[in-house]
Amino acid sequence: MSSTSYTAEAIHFEGTPPVITALAAGELEIGPLAFSSFALAIQQIPAHLSDAMVALGRDHGATVFVAVSALLMIGFGAVLEGAPALIILGEVCAGLGNAAHHDLAVRIAG
Repeated sequence: MSSTSYTAEAIHFEGTPPVITALAAGELEIGPLAFSSFALAIQQIPAHLSDAMVALGRDHGATVFVAVSALLMIGFGAVLEGAPALIILGEVCAGLGNAAHHDLAVRIAG
């Protein structure tokens, strides 16, 4: 029977993504992971999404890229932040939709 000794070294990471990168590179043996970030990393969702967005911008231009990015942010914000984010977004969009062009000029000038 042989005895093996280990030395623990505490390393601080800002969030789960750097921990996943360090684990993948073999720089870390054990690391704390948020369950949602770990699942996304295993499925490589961020990598697939970024590849799709790069292709979208390259093939369809900046305007389509920005529009799709805004819609994705609204969708992810709704999932991550929940109902309060949607309520605020709805009120902002309703206020913008009801304002006429001359009304905006008066509000800015007044």
